[in-house]
Amino acid sequence: ARLFGEVPADVRAFLNTDKPKIYVAMTSGRVEDLKRVFDTLVKMDIRAVFCSLVHSGKFKSTENILVSDFLPSHLIMPMCDLAIIYGGQGSVQTAIASGIPIIGFPLQGEQNFNLKQMERHGSGICMSLRSLRKGHLHDAINKVLNDKRYKQAMEQLQVWQSKRDGALEVAKAVRELISSREQQPDCHIA
Repeated sequence: ARLFGEVPADVRAFLNTDKPKIYVAMTSGRVEDLKRVFDTLVKMDIRAVFCSLVHSGKFKSTENILVSDFLPSHLIMPMCDLAIIYGGQGSVQTAIASGIPIIGFPLQGEQNFNLKQMERHGSGICMSLRSLRKGHLHDAINKVLNDKRYKQAMEQLQVWQSKRDGALEVAKAVRELISSREQQPDCHIA
């Protein structure tokens, strides 16, 4: 997804560091779960950009976490080393296009499927909200940031995805579906 907006100057300055950079885009979840992510990150020697669209005002920036209401993920992710997301199609494809590994906490089936595919390819970790509540995020972050295979696997997916024209392929598939349905006498497309 390519959303409107540019990277704000304060975000650029904040991410201008040699420390590991993490982008958190869990904008629609429960505030309790976001607080667990926030509390984990605040204790780490990292820089995190924490997008809190739905929970605006419930989190305050710290020395190592910059809180923002909205950010264009397609511009922020390439500036980071890791994304923490729920695993929706747009976030996963944006992470692939950016070449950064992910840690995801799926809220529903589609997100779980997407994250399990990333895990299968070695480009991310799918975690349950239960594991977040048990405090396992810190170890997962360190694992992804310190094992270069996650980044390498995501870069391989990035190359593969960059060779595809998803919109064109979807248009062709829809056209083929319509054509095949028109050839079936008992099937009508409304």
